[in-house]
Amino acid sequence: MKTVAIGLAAAISLTLAAPAFADAPITKTTEKVKVGMKKGKSLFKPIVTLAEYEAARGIAKRSSNSITGFGGSTKSSIKFEFTGPSLGPVAVSCGGGQGKKKILGITYKTEKLQYVCTLSGPGAGDDADFTLVFAQGGSLLKALQQPQRTGELRFGGVTLRARTEQVGNVPIGGGKVLGYIYSQDGVDVGALDLSGDGITLTAPSVAYLPAKGAKTRDAAAMLSFILFLFDDPGHQF
Repeated sequence: MKTVAIGLAAAISLTLAAPAFADAPITKTTEKVKVGMKKGKSLFKPIVTLAEYEAARGIAKRSSNSITGFGGSTKSSIKFEFTGPSLGPVAVSCGGGQGKKKILGITYKTEKLQYVCTLSGPGAGDDADFTLVFAQGGSLLKALQQPQRTGELRFGGVTLRARTEQVGNVPIGGGKVLGYIYSQDGVDVGALDLSGDGITLTAPSVAYLPAKGAKTRDAAAMLSFILFLFDDPGHQF
């Protein structure tokens, strides 16, 4: 009970300390674009839109296995086709997950998150890929705020890294990832705010892309689609 009380106290102090609008500086130097949707080939395969880019959703799967008292795991996968003004279609196939093991109801081993994507098609590059893993070494407050992740995308000759950060005005995710900041060689170039409700009229997710013509714009758009479409099991672990 003492541990729980300390955790709750820390979470409350984090909420009180956060400003009403804690926008990351990157949101002031990039193009704000709402994640949208339009009709695809079928009702169950809509096309997700982001500025001049599109992602035609394919097969998406999610599976959970659990044994009472002994733990469980959750995995998800998705395929989509990415297109942009001067590249594509690029076939993207992603999958992975995480889990935990228990003895008599007590967790003794947590399988850290691992989520990987393969990318192939015009403009992707021969070494195109993406990996997302659990981020270790962060502060307790950040861990309470949202699940911690770090990832790297190689696409079109550009390498971008992603890290979980609060991007919008929601200070605590309640187990949900709030957002990501993208960087190249240590310099922030874009972001994704996931604190909304996905694709809705009232509170859509929002991406912050580099300016048109920037070498990092295509990669930032691809990274935004991958992270937006990822069915993150973080809230369960």
